[in-house]
Amino acid sequence: MPAIPTNPKQWTVGLVGYGEVGRILAEDLRKQDMTVVAYDIKLGGNKGGALREHARDHGVALTASHADLAARADFIVSAVTASQAVPVAQACAPAVKANAFFLDFNSASPGAKQRAAKLTLPADAISRAR
Repeated sequence: MPAIPTNPKQWTVGLVGYGEVGRILAEDLRKQDMTVVAYDIKLGGNKGGALREHARDHGVALTASHADLAARADFIVSAVTASQAVPVAQACAPAVKANAFFLDFNSASPGAKQRAAKLTLPADAISRAR
């Protein structure tokens, strides 16, 4: 498995949730020539066309699933509603690369954040954080 680049500018940033926050982040990251991939459950719905158009216009690669995004990203930003924090962590966890970062960027409860951390972090990292 390839190592994550030491220079953050060389990371692939994965945005889970391509709503308002995800699109703003994508635009700012792309202005810095960073590689951005994104996934949103709405890609298959009636709002999918607008999301695909935005991604195309800003050079963001869309992925087919949470796992596809997690497998490609060095730094994952979960920018979803609070109710989706744990389900997103569950969907991404099996494919998160070793040493990748997972940033939960929502207003979930402390308990939900802890459940998401247990899913996306190695056990030794959780014990060191306490």
